Amino acid sequence: MVEKEELVRILVVDDEPLNADMISLNLDPLKATIVVAHSGKEAMALCQNFEFAVILMDVNMPNMSGHEVAKLIRAIPHAAQTPIIFITGSETDIGSILQGYDSGACDYMLKPIDMHVLRAKARVFLDLYRTKLSLKNEVDRRISAEEQRESLEGFIEQLRNGEVDTLMGGNEGQKILRLLDQVVIDKNDRLLEELTVSNQQLAEREEALQEQKLSLQAANNKLQQQAEQLTRINKELDEFSHVASHDLRQPLRTLSGYCKLLREDLEADKREEIERDLQHIIRASERMTILVDDLLSFARSGREQFNEATIDLNQCLLVVREQLQHMIEQTNASILCEHRLPVVRGDMNQMVRVLQNLIHNSIKFRRNDLSPVVMLSVEPSVLGQGFCRLTIADNGIGIEPEQMSDVFNPFERLHSADVYPGSGLGLAIVKKIVERHGGRITISANEPHGVKVSVDLPEVRITAQQREQASYFND
Repeated sequence: MVEKEELVRILVVDDEPLNADMISLNLDPLKATIVVAHSGKEAMALCQNFEFAVILMDVNMPNMSGHEVAKLIRAIPHAAQTPIIFITGSETDIGSILQGYDSGACDYMLKPIDMHVLRAKARVFLDLYRTKLSLKNEVDRRISAEEQRESLEGFIEQLRNGEVDTLMGGNEGQKILRLLDQVVIDKNDRLLEELTVSNQQLAEREEALQEQKLSLQAANNKLQQQAEQLTRINKELDEFSHVASHDLRQPLRTLSGYCKLLREDLEADKREEIERDLQHIIRASERMTILVDDLLSFARSGREQFNEATIDLNQCLLVVREQLQHMIEQTNASILCEHRLPVVRGDMNQMVRVLQNLIHNSIKFRRNDLSPVVMLSVEPSVLGQGFCRLTIADNGIGIEPEQMSDVFNPFERLHSADVYPGSGLGLAIVKKIVERHGGRITISANEPHGVKVSVDLPEVRITAQQREQASYFND
């Protein structure tokens, strides 16, 4: 039979006896005393009378939930820092997990429980608790040794002052004094040696305990960050799914409608109507293809491999010019650089996509009475040292001030798709890429016409000679 440590206790709180027995059985190899409570009230009474190394708390209990019990336990002085692991079989939403952390949880497990994982987590807290007890015992021993040393020194001082010399006459008293002097010296030497070793061991244990606490805190912080990130991702996914399903249905409805019309016109042998139907079907299918491609691009933009390198944005601009050459010639567009572009840290392909999308938009949303002009310039970044700001300004149709905050939302279109084709995902993709690089993107009006997009990116400092050799292109 495994010998238990009476002072090292684990509290299992579950209103289902079968669950509590199963958990207790699987924790048995940990050599700790397992205490079971079948209600929140019973758990409170046990926590007031005993100290526990860790508490395993079922969340869904009648009368008083695990969250409520945890808050009450936190009010008991000697239990205020006791680690609590919540166990539940139904609360799979992130909000409930965050509520658990707020009420005092240090971890969260969902049923069915992986008992190997549960034992591993409980073992960490047991080791911390045992280390704490060991440290407390060591401190008590040091205090006792210090008291003994002070008592002996006091006795010697009394002997030297003649306060106990009356017990024996003259020479005998002096002999005893000398003997006691040597005994005390030897005892002090041993105590000092033991205290030195104890101090060293105590310092090592305190350091180990601090490392374990920091590791546990880091793990808890990471869990909370992951929970918050999952909450944000779930919200974005809900919004994305709602809008994506709406935008995907529209071209499908168009295809379906014109296919029905095509069948009727084929039966009636209406040549002109058949040609019209086919043109609408082709346009709807092309729009569907663009939308699906952009959806895939948007979904991959936050997960695709990130090949970080030192990037000369002038080289990126050269690639973008080649990609947009046909559009530039058709619209008689001018792409100008007010300064040499900076060198940044990031992924070359993704930076090309950012510039390509922004310059493409500047040419696409042009005025009828002006040839498009796109000006690239470099400014100090508001993010501070280590960042640069690339600004892309145009003389296009511009954006209304009240619409500025919406342009980076997925599927956000400010104009009819018939007038300006597109999925409305371009700027949303750009925003995700920029933020993945640790940067920021903003948009504002460019007087007297057009818009100005500012992109803050991590900058790489280069020498004057390297800057002279950087690519520089200008119309």
